[in-house]
Amino acid sequence: QGLLADERAAREAALRDAGDAHARDLKGVLASVEKLQACLLEERRTREAALADSAERHARELADAFANIGKLQGSLADERMAREAALRGAAEGHGRELAAARA
Repeated sequence: QGLLADERAAREAALRDAGDAHARDLKGVLASVEKLQACLLEERRTREAALADSAERHARELADAFANIGKLQGSLADERMAREAALRGAAEGHGRELAAARA
């Protein structure tokens, strides 16, 4: 019986040692996973910040482009009106010249 008790105690000690080793291994794996999660979270935050900056920059660029388009449309409209007025003035002048020539 003493021999069986010693053998049983040795098996229990070996199981405890194996359990402790597995627990240490699992703690190491958990620490690695937590470290990786922290790195991934930081990377995600960095990417999100970069995307937000990019989106803001593009929004400003689009707003500037729309403002420039509006200015160009206004300039073109002003130029068209000036040309039309000049053509009307020239046509009226020619009309007067023709009327004077007929008279």
